[in-house]
Amino acid sequence: MDKPYISFVVTGRNDDYGHRFLYRIQRFTDNLIYLCEKYRLPSELIFVEWNPPKDKEKLYKALKIKNNRKFLKVRFIEVSKEIHDKFKTSEKMPLLEFLGKNSGMRRAQGEFIVFTNPDIIFSEEMIRFFSQRKLKKKIFYRANRYDLSIDIPTEMKTSDVEKFCRKSWDFCWSAYFGRYHRGIKIIPDLPRLFARLLIKMTKDKSYLRYHGGSPGDFMLLSSEEVMNFRGYPEMNVHGGMDGYVSIQAVSSGNKLKILKEKTYHQSHGPAGERPLPNMENYTRDAKKMLNEKRAIIYNDENWGLKEFSLKEKEL
Repeated sequence: MDKPYISFVVTGRNDDYGHRFLYRIQRFTDNLIYLCEKYRLPSELIFVEWNPPKDKEKLYKALKIKNNRKFLKVRFIEVSKEIHDKFKTSEKMPLLEFLGKNSGMRRAQGEFIVFTNPDIIFSEEMIRFFSQRKLKKKIFYRANRYDLSIDIPTEMKTSDVEKFCRKSWDFCWSAYFGRYHRGIKIIPDLPRLFARLLIKMTKDKSYLRYHGGSPGDFMLLSSEEVMNFRGYPEMNVHGGMDGYVSIQAVSSGNKLKILKEKTYHQSHGPAGERPLPNMENYTRDAKKMLNEKRAIIYNDENWGLKEFSLKEKEL
């Protein structure tokens, strides 16, 4: 394989998170392999398996990964329970998502890095666009997320999954407009959408302009930029860090670009109670970064578990 043009970085564990998590991971993986091979995209999927449960198979064994791949390399990086237990919130949070993603980004080999989640379905037009190698440094790429309210049928062929997603999405998380429903259900959303449109038209530079629409499911930057601001702030929380990265990226001189190409999010249950960052601190820091046009660097040089030798399995 050539050196990866893109590294896709995700994290998770075999714990049935949300709803049929292993099935959703399998669909995510199958779709990505199918499209990267179809469009001959030199790439890698880095799966950081954080604190794997003792009573379940590890993901590299539980997932069915096609062997006859020429363009997508699949790497599993394991963060052991012993490492997990070193962190303050280890008893309350079995998976430290952002530390996991940082560990993958720190070890990524691609020219560009996609921060995403293992239940996302990339559209064919998205991977086709990547294969054209038109991505530019100093651009912060985002994409709207279209959520499914029903499961992808078990018997469905991978080549038919996107067609199903296009017909079955129920609501969209838009980078500019936030969440809105499909079809006639959009009517109650119209006042809020109008308010967000005003923000866009007036070119308001508030932090709301950059972090709306659940950005954590798709964020793309050059690996050089990711290394400059050292990934997600490592704050021992389980949400909200995508907002920080959005502001860090823009404050570092990366122009925000919303791709027209779609991503789809597979249906699952509520995530449960999760510790979130202090919003007062976030608002203060976001305004400071945007006003000064300089990112705050939260992590030290050992970010992404640099000091640990992590087990790796390549398939």
